[in-house]
Amino acid sequence: MWKSLFTCVVALIAVVATSANATPISPSWQTTPVLGIDSMYDGDVWIDNGGTPWANIPHDVISGPGQPVSMTVFSLGESIHSGSGVYLDADQSYIWTAEFIDLDDPARSQFYSGGFVSDGFWMVWNTPAGGGDGLGVSNLTAADVGKWEYTETYSLVSGQPILSFTVPFCVVPEPASLAMLSVGLVMVVHRRRK
Repeated sequence: MWKSLFTCVVALIAVVATSANATPISPSWQTTPVLGIDSMYDGDVWIDNGGTPWANIPHDVISGPGQPVSMTVFSLGESIHSGSGVYLDADQSYIWTAEFIDLDDPARSQFYSGGFVSDGFWMVWNTPAGGGDGLGVSNLTAADVGKWEYTETYSLVSGQPILSFTVPFCVVPEPASLAMLSVGLVMVVHRRRK
């Protein structure tokens, strides 16, 4: 009886010890795509999503998930940066795609892609300044106002999608333009009443 109990306790300790250091199931998100107005890379990807501190996508897989809080409203003159992290099977070839889709005018959409062999973890960083994996969207103009989506997809080289995530966002006029529009509407209503 003691031998059986001892064997069960040892087996339980082994399961707990190995599960604490277990590799995440591939494919899965370490950090879902995060959008923001600025970014930097220092081994980790940092996205200015309006919070303090900036959202972090840690490159050290042991650090666990980042902070998947994404901006959803952007103003004219701002740029859109993105970052994410995924666990994928090591030594497997993949294709990633990043799409900034203008739902009001699809011709204005932007598409980036690339191929890679995974080492078990992969990060994507899109920055309009270059230096990342894609270019993001720079200097939003009045033509960009409306509803958008950012979709990031990972596929096998055969083309079969295995992991995808979409972040909806919108581009709005800056507060000064909204104030001018409001004043104009008030003036039109006032003249109409006279």
